[in-house]
Amino acid sequence: MSAMNSEKRNSKHGMTDQVQRVGGRHEYMPLALEGGGYLDICNISKPAYRGATDPRLDILRKLGLSDAWLAIATIVGFDEFIFSWAIMDDETATTALSAMPRFSRFKKYVRDQMIMDLASAGKSPEEIRATINKKLRDTRSVRHIKRIIEGGNR
Repeated sequence: MSAMNSEKRNSKHGMTDQVQRVGGRHEYMPLALEGGGYLDICNISKPAYRGATDPRLDILRKLGLSDAWLAIATIVGFDEFIFSWAIMDDETATTALSAMPRFSRFKKYVRDQMIMDLASAGKSPEEIRATINKKLRDTRSVRHIKRIIEGGNR
C-alpha cells in the first residue's frame, strides 16, 4: 500500500475537497419533491405499550368466557386466541383437548429431566436439590431425587 493511499480520512489534510459531514463522500443529490417520510398506514394488532388492554377482549368477556380463558387471550393476544379457538372448536381437536394431561404432568417431566441432566453432569443429590429448589421452587427431598435418578438409569 502506498503512502498516498494510507492517509487517514480524518486527518487535517485528508478529504479537503469533500464536504466534511456524514456522507460527505457521496455526490450531492437533490431532495425528492414528493414522498419520503413515513408511510400513512398503521397495522397494530397488539397494544403498543405494556399494560394496555385490547378493547376487542371485551367481546370475549361479553360472550361469557371464563377468567382463565380471558387471561390466556390477554397473554397471547386477541388474534392469536381467535385462531387457536377456531382450531380447538374442530371436533377432532375437542376430543384431543379432553384427553390433554394436566399441567402438573408437564412440570414433573421438566423437573425430572433437570434432575437427570444435573446428575449426568456429576452433581450430587444435595446440589441437585438446591438447584431445583432455586430454579423451579420445588422442595423434593434428597431421597426422592435419588429415587428419580435410580429410576432413570434403568
